Amino acid sequence: MGLLSLLIWLPVAGAIIVGLMPDKDTRMVKLVANIAAAVSFAVSLAVLAAFQGSSMHFQLVEKVPLIAQFGISYHLGVDGVSIWLVMLSTFLTCVSLIFSVYVKERVKAYFVLMLLLEAAMLGVFLSLDLMLFFVFFE
Repeated sequence: MGLLSLLIWLPVAGAIIVGLMPDKDTRMVKLVANIAAAVSFAVSLAVLAAFQGSSMHFQLVEKVPLIAQFGISYHLGVDGVSIWLVMLSTFLTCVSLIFSVYVKERVKAYFVLMLLLEAAMLGVFLSLDLMLFFVFFE
């Protein structure tokens, strides 16, 4: 699994873990969600470190054909614009989850949806296939 796939699927894994936790343990739900967001931000820093700013081509490209007859594939890549959108998304998700300590009702649902939102945003910024973009956008 490449860095970009790891970056997208880490928040999804965090959302699944948070979703399986008991509703009553809100402190642990918040902790696990914040850890998932922080790890995602750390991976985005690794993506930034691996990014070569001198190239104008897509980098760290991952491509796996899904439906070859229609040209649909799991195709990810990062360029000079999307790298900063990825960094901003992961950073702001960390900040927003840290300041979500005031959420008192439906805490687990809130944090699960925030992590899924992060994964969807990252998928939108990293997808190079139109159908994959549509899946993440929707």
